Amino acid sequence: MTKSVNSIIAQYFEMIEEKFSSKDTIRAYRTDLHFWFDGVKTLRSEGLNSKIALLADLAPASRSRRISTLRSFINWGIEQKLITEEFKGFLVSVRVPRRLPHFLSADEALLVLKTARDDQERLMVLLMYGSGLR
Repeated sequence: MTKSVNSIIAQYFEMIEEKFSSKDTIRAYRTDLHFWFDGVKTLRSEGLNSKIALLADLAPASRSRRISTLRSFINWGIEQKLITEEFKGFLVSVRVPRRLPHFLSADEALLVLKTARDDQERLMVLLMYGSGLR
């Protein structure tokens, strides 16, 4: 591989900008790749190993997204023959714990029911609460 990290990332973003129309998605990819490759001159797995320890400070969802972004970049680079196969299987996924939704207790539901202005609103509250809708 003779290309610099920055030129490979630039090529990757040409593909990303064609694939995604959301500016927020593109910005998230840029932030994530900046995290991984800031200060990295050559694309070697040893350079990325030092960054893995920094993931511990992030929330599970952010950690998972950063790993996913890097995996996507590496897979694309290998497919384009811009990155060597040494990176294949470099990262493992992080399981993001699911949060249980907050639900109203019976007392809270009765309080909401009391604030209903008419029968139609009361019926809607009873329907949503009784069927478990959030």
